[in-house]
Amino acid sequence: MTPAQPTVTEIANARTEYNKWLEDRADVIRTTRTRDQYGGESEVDNTVISNLPVSMTSPVLPGTEQVVGGRQTQVTDTVIAFPVATDVRISDRLKLTTQGNRVFEVLYLSAPSTYHLGEQAYCREAK
Repeated sequence: MTPAQPTVTEIANARTEYNKWLEDRADVIRTTRTRDQYGGESEVDNTVISNLPVSMTSPVLPGTEQVVGGRQTQVTDTVIAFPVATDVRISDRLKLTTQGNRVFEVLYLSAPSTYHLGEQAYCREAK
């Protein structure tokens, strides 16, 4: 026997409950590139979403050290959860305003699904 699929209302109610667990807040920062008059590009960082409810998991792996920009840097990978249908992209950065303004680069996003309660971004923080 195939189990019954949840109704739209049941999914909406479950998402409302799930979102209550997203206790941190983040700003979604997106870089916009435009051509300048000299044929180059200029970059501007824009906050496209403010005060987004999120939840950060423990680091996925222990922090490692890598050379970034010519210097030894500690790198930490983690997963950050947020509500379904939020416009977060792989090239974005999440600034966790309730975690000392730590900034995480979005590396990968979970595949959206009709039945997901939330979405997840796999992120990297470089200190």
